[in-house]
Amino acid sequence: MEPAINWRGQVTEPLRNARKAVAKHNPATNQAREWIARSELEAEKVELALAYRALTGDNPAKTDSNESTVDTLALENLQTAAPEKVMDNETGRLLEILIEELKVHIKGERQPCS
Repeated sequence: MEPAINWRGQVTEPLRNARKAVAKHNPATNQAREWIARSELEAEKVELALAYRALTGDNPAKTDSNESTVDTLALENLQTAAPEKVMDNETGRLLEILIEELKVHIKGERQPCS
């Protein structure tokens, strides 16, 4: 899971910070902001691919700590995507359930609904 964490810290987060630093709706910087945003999206795709790889076992260096790291990355990504900055207990619980369901789905343990 280390590659996903490194990628996030060295690529995704700096791009996100750069995008946030560029003013919205400024004609002089709109194009640069759009390029940064597209690059950030591509970096997030790579990060998700790295996390998926670690979770599914395609990574020979898989360890028990990978699963907790995937949980942490998933939670941080979901929180980043959420518009609310303050999360109540119910929302936090629902995010944890979503993460568990995603892990079950990725591992192929998902059974059809009855």
